[in-house]
Amino acid sequence: MAVRGNCDFDDLKNFEKQLRKIADSNELNKFFEDCAKELAQRLKEKVVQRTPVGKAAYVNEAVTDENGNKVRYKRGRNKGKVKTKRVNVHTTSGNLRKGWSIGDIIKVGESYQVLISNPVGYASYVEYGHRQTPGRFVPAIGKRLKKNWAEGRFMLTISEQELKETTPKILEKKIKEYLQRCFL
Repeated sequence: MAVRGNCDFDDLKNFEKQLRKIADSNELNKFFEDCAKELAQRLKEKVVQRTPVGKAAYVNEAVTDENGNKVRYKRGRNKGKVKTKRVNVHTTSGNLRKGWSIGDIIKVGESYQVLISNPVGYASYVEYGHRQTPGRFVPAIGKRLKKNWAEGRFMLTISEQELKETTPKILEKKIKEYLQRCFL
């Protein structure tokens, strides 16, 4: 049984016009770039948090007086022994952590790409691991190496995987906000 009636499609036609207007404008490209920037920034934050900072190496150094003579203990169980103080011989500056940067956003076909890089020379070795010679003394850490392979920390790889899991929720929220702005 067919039902006949009158329908007003004006609202639907207006909606179609608004969608075409959004699709034709540069505003949509700007929105996509903003989404890419936000995802890149979130990835960078995760990577920086996960990037290790080295530990300082210390050496005990004799305490001297103003004449350059070694100072000795005068009483107690250490009487007669030379006083020592702990001195940092290897300062870690956190260069690996500070090195992360976000490149420009590039549109390739229908997708947007952002390069997140770390120009520090040893970044790839920390990320993926590296070989080393057991028994070799490393003055920077003040120890001999024990293993022939140093495991990688995978700070970028793990952060990418975490971001892939949360990306749909982030983009859904941003798209919803964008559409509300466009149609209100």
